[in-house]
Amino acid sequence: MNLGWFHDDTDESDFERTTVHEFGHAIGAVHEQFSPDLPITWNRDAVHAAFSDWSKADVDRNSNYFEPVDPMNFVHTKWDPNSIMHYAIKKEWNMEGIEVMRSTTMSDLDKQFIAATYPKP
Repeated sequence: MNLGWFHDDTDESDFERTTVHEFGHAIGAVHEQFSPDLPITWNRDAVHAAFSDWSKADVDRNSNYFEPVDPMNFVHTKWDPNSIMHYAIKKEWNMEGIEVMRSTTMSDLDKQFIAATYPKP
């Protein structure tokens, strides 16, 4: 969980979104772009170019775009472009032209994942 970059001037909506996202990790949710159901063929050159201030290795390690989770080892829902756990995706970063904006709230599938992972007694 990384909340160390907040400061007194952090926008309230950014604070809220990031806090919910990071607590999602704490309860077992992975980044949504790791979904084995993600219908994207990455344009790695475009992603690397977008993060030109990082090395390619740093982009590959830190952006979490290129490697899906093993569906046998991770509980997951179907791909959810509205998930609070999703990083933004620009349409030029993939061959399908799919664009995903960062969500500011939990989606219905996020809530279903939490309910299934932590059912009421």
